[in-house]
Amino acid sequence: MKLESRQTCRICNSNQLSVIMSLGEQHLAVYTPKGSDPEPVSEKFPLELIRCNTSDCGLVQLRHSTPTDILYERYFYRSGINQTMTDNLKEIVDQAILKVDVSENDIVLDIGCNDGIIVPIVIQREGKKSMKIGEFLKGFTFDVGQKING
Repeated sequence: MKLESRQTCRICNSNQLSVIMSLGEQHLAVYTPKGSDPEPVSEKFPLELIRCNTSDCGLVQLRHSTPTDILYERYFYRSGINQTMTDNLKEIVDQAILKVDVSENDIVLDIGCNDGIIVPIVIQREGKKSMKIGEFLKGFTFDVGQKING
């Protein structure tokens, strides 16, 4: 499968993009099939990190988007699946909070949020129910970003 290469920024549509790093073509995270399960995707996909060079944007993003049905159809990993994982993530949040002062009006992004367990932990740890929480989702646009940033 050939993926279409981004020629413009995902938020502001600028064509001023520069390569930060390319890891070439990589295999997807896969699972071990059991019994009659379908075989995992063995194809490699490009993994290239780029940055929008416009002064009012600067988004760091992937140049290619792998179709979500290929990425997640049989993806098994869930970060909140057991208490050990949840405890490890709580420890990560605690360590991050020690390093970064989260203010009431700050936006906390959990990019690649898997099952979304980090954001509730941050809210619980910081005790700020009015904290704005953002997720980078399909449909996130430059206009939405401007509204969030005020």
